[in-house]
Amino acid sequence: MLGNSKARNIGKLIATPFAKIFIKLGFSPDLVTLFGTLGVVVSSIVFISQGEFLVGSILFAMFVGLDAVDGTVARLLNRNSKWGAFFDSVLDRIADGVVLGTLAFYFANAGEETYFIFLYRFCYFFSYVDMLVGKPEMIFYRFFKFMKTIIRNKSNKSLMNNCTNCF
Repeated sequence: MLGNSKARNIGKLIATPFAKIFIKLGFSPDLVTLFGTLGVVVSSIVFISQGEFLVGSILFAMFVGLDAVDGTVARLLNRNSKWGAFFDSVLDRIADGVVLGTLAFYFANAGEETYFIFLYRFCYFFSYVDMLVGKPEMIFYRFFKFMKTIIRNKSNKSLMNNCTNCF
């Protein structure tokens, strides 16, 4: 997310021509999101998992750039929606997971246990940071749902049985 207005303006200048091309081709904002995610996933699986980091990184950069284009397409078509923001966020997390997973796959198969363990711990930490920064209200929602279950069930014996959807 670009907080700086100059950086945001530069991002719009770069994304707008590509967004107009996708609009002419008949792409919806969600289709641009899906196309970008599929590009990241395929390039990660085909290249990064095999240790072809240069080609994989170039393709990754091209497809991840579509993350800015999908929002521009939505704004140009006046089709901003909560669904689109949710869809974009979910597919971003899937793409992140695949990239990190293919890196872990490569390091595990290459016998680089140190890098594999570091990457595993990074992924674990990253998942919590991402949740705190991106959707902190979900943490509070789950916490209050859990607490509500505790209050309703005075006996702690059945707590876990009655709160399977809390976490």
